[in-house]
Amino acid sequence: MKKLLLGNEAAAYGAWEAGVNVVSSYPGTPSTEITETISKLKGVYTEWAPNEKVATEVAYGAAIGGAIAAIYWLMMLVGRFASTLVSGKVSTRTQMTVVSSVAIVL
Repeated sequence: MKKLLLGNEAAAYGAWEAGVNVVSSYPGTPSTEITETISKLKGVYTEWAPNEKVATEVAYGAAIGGAIAAIYWLMMLVGRFASTLVSGKVSTRTQMTVVSSVAIVL
């Protein structure tokens, strides 16, 4: 069956197909859709963290315990750095959309 997905939904299904079973995220970014989508799939534990550090610690702890974990959160400083490479002509909203889709998989 073919299904039309948004980019963040496709990222969630890709992570699920790759075996990710723990997801920790910091909400409030475009990547929020990834966590919302993957939380509806079977066999995945998802958790909202109060900040990026806690999200990283949860996923790291899960990975040490043998899980395949993913972290989704906004990396604004990386986005600002990337915009400098493009002559500073990228808006903050575009930076957030592009950079927040980055996942760290442990």
